[in-house]
Amino acid sequence: MKRDQRTIVVFFLMLGALLAGTCFSSGKVFSEREKRYLADKPEWSFSSLLSGAFMDDTDAWLADHVGGKEELVFLKTMVERLEGRTLLNGVYYKDGSYWQHYEPDPRALEKTLAAWEAYAEAAAGVTDVYILPVPLNSEIYPERLPAAAAEERQEETFAEVLRRMEGRAVVLDCRERLRAEKERYLYFRTDHHWTMEGAYLGAGAFLSAVGEGIAPREDFRREILNEGFYGTLYAKAPALTAKPDELVHMFLPGVTCEVSLGGPSEARDGYLVREEREGRDPYSVFFGGNYGFLTIKNTSEGAYAGEGRLLVIKDSYANCLLPFLIPYYEEIDVIDPRHYMHSVAGRIADGGYSAVLVIQEV
Repeated sequence: MKRDQRTIVVFFLMLGALLAGTCFSSGKVFSEREKRYLADKPEWSFSSLLSGAFMDDTDAWLADHVGGKEELVFLKTMVERLEGRTLLNGVYYKDGSYWQHYEPDPRALEKTLAAWEAYAEAAAGVTDVYILPVPLNSEIYPERLPAAAAEERQEETFAEVLRRMEGRAVVLDCRERLRAEKERYLYFRTDHHWTMEGAYLGAGAFLSAVGEGIAPREDFRREILNEGFYGTLYAKAPALTAKPDELVHMFLPGVTCEVSLGGPSEARDGYLVREEREGRDPYSVFFGGNYGFLTIKNTSEGAYAGEGRLLVIKDSYANCLLPFLIPYYEEIDVIDPRHYMHSVAGRIADGGYSAVLVIQEV
């Protein structure tokens, strides 16, 4: 009987501690480990109660703010690894690095290809379109993946891209360039993006296609912006043995620019937003993150002054690649279709661009 009483007391103490932790953690709005914003505390109303929205929002809020959640997630992933599971929350983990799980999504690919075809159609007779599909890290380093992931390749996806875009646009398949230099630090270990070393090879593929040559690596200076951060893949399945990443900035001395998010009052010097380097997402140091539209005006002199205008249609992989393109153009307009509220095809047709470059993950 006494043992039962002790068990009940311990249970309620633990429940009380959990509730107290939830109350104290309820003010947190962003999870550093998960790299996402947490659910807001729901606001009660009679209509939301009747519709069920209030209870749904309450469940989401409690799930995000329960006391000790991050520690519980860490413990859960550790137990799952001990059970022999290799795929956790869409990522593999091996030897201190994370690798993205690849599962073909025909609907998503069709949506992407349809958009690219529309871009090419809008550019027909106006300018040339170049498409740089960015491969996952697992496509470049298949030998480093766990055995369970050995067959997860993007060969069919790239073949479909090449087939559909043939005669419409120039597809820049940079996989062989990346594989040829795979001993370099091309992708972050804990984040899904490529590093500037990887982006350098992607930029080189485009510049070569338009008759330019990217500057040799030895011409670039390097600056460490963050000496140890954990990225988006780590957030999905944290591991004690994960090796933190360095965020290294490669730049050519003498290259300067002005970045505008809208009117002149919103312009700023340079593409680095240095306050982001120790923030929630250090990768946002490039341009401050993702915007629907921005303009990069090349203010360099002499050999780096550039000529013509370039339109880049992109996702976040392009953020650390864009700096390599600045010396070659007077102006670069950048569109992220996920946040752009206007017609991309209309911008292509009316923009007077020397070329259009699409940079997106597939």
